[in-house]
Amino acid sequence: MNDYIGNCKNLIDWNKVIENLEKSDEGEIFNKKRIEKLIEDISKDVKNSSEIEHNKQTSVIWKENNYFLDSINFKLYRPGKNYEHTICDIISSFLKGKYLTSSISRVDPGFTVGIHRDSTPNLLLDKTVKRYVIFINPPEVGQIFILGDECFHNEELGNIYEWRNMDLLHSAANTSFKSQYLFHIECKFDI
Repeated sequence: MNDYIGNCKNLIDWNKVIENLEKSDEGEIFNKKRIEKLIEDISKDVKNSSEIEHNKQTSVIWKENNYFLDSINFKLYRPGKNYEHTICDIISSFLKGKYLTSSISRVDPGFTVGIHRDSTPNLLLDKTVKRYVIFINPPEVGQIFILGDECFHNEELGNIYEWRNMDLLHSAANTSFKSQYLFHIECKFDI
């Protein structure tokens, strides 16, 4: 089981964070067009960062397993670029860890994030690195996040779960009428 850590809805005004993301509508888009471009780059032997290489391999896996690529569509937002870095500091302090990396994911109604593993460069640093997911929008029927063998649905705004393993397969689906937002963070801990 992935461990429930607590709730942070009183630490951050998540509604305001989401409102600002929706106003800017920026973010890194992952959709059929991007997936096909990543696969095309493999055939051209284009080399990129390890994260992009990881995304290429994930795209190939989805295509080889006959995923309906039109259904995959999500955005990733980054600290300092799309949201304030102070959010990372507040959450890592709450978790009593040292901040390493974070992102906010958005899955719009009717779309999915195919099953995958994230690139985990921080895992190479040390075994004291932990990953968390925080549900940052109010509960909505039809918003689903799968982490390993657990399915999260209708989670309270601000609920935090620690991944039991940083290498877990995970995915998301949104059959609701509103966008689903998740905050992902990795922290290092002194032992």
